[in-house]
Amino acid sequence: MKIDSRKLAIVQRWPTAPCSSPSSMAIDRANRRLFIGCRSKVMAVMNADTGKVITTLPIGVHVDAAVFDSDTHLIFNSNGEGTVSVISRGQPGQVFSTRYH
Repeated sequence: MKIDSRKLAIVQRWPTAPCSSPSSMAIDRANRRLFIGCRSKVMAVMNADTGKVITTLPIGVHVDAAVFDSDTHLIFNSNGEGTVSVISRGQPGQVFSTRYH
């Protein structure tokens, strides 16, 4: 969703499919990427300017938080099953997933 903070108004809504039930979000401000944790067991990577979903990656069940570390370029998703999914952003345009329990 795109928001006009001056007018406190929603300007545009962006679909997150194939992500359903989004429940967490983190941002890479430098590269304009949103990392959206979804209850459908995926993390969607979205262009923060256009709302286009770039890719989705598998994560654990019942995600409830997402964090992006700008120093390491790692995205962390905590999952209700007691795991943390750790995803390396790599170079812009490249993403791969590693899962730690």
